[in-house]
Amino acid sequence: MLPFVLVTVDGGNDYWNPHENDNPMAIVVNELIPLCQSTSLGVLPYKIGLIGISMGGYGDILIAE
Repeated sequence: MLPFVLVTVDGGNDYWNPHENDNPMAIVVNELIPLCQSTSLGVLPYKIGLIGISMGGYGDILIAE
């Protein structure tokens, strides 16, 4: 079985769009994913997958785009 890690984040009370003093999507893309990759997680041949519920699913779609 390949190793895997489950990391959760809280997008806050607003949508995943950037707003004043907060940008939840940029935190995931620019900080969380590189942090995982710096520990060899999500580096080829391993992949990163996103999953979310409700507003989190919306954020995942935005990131995937």
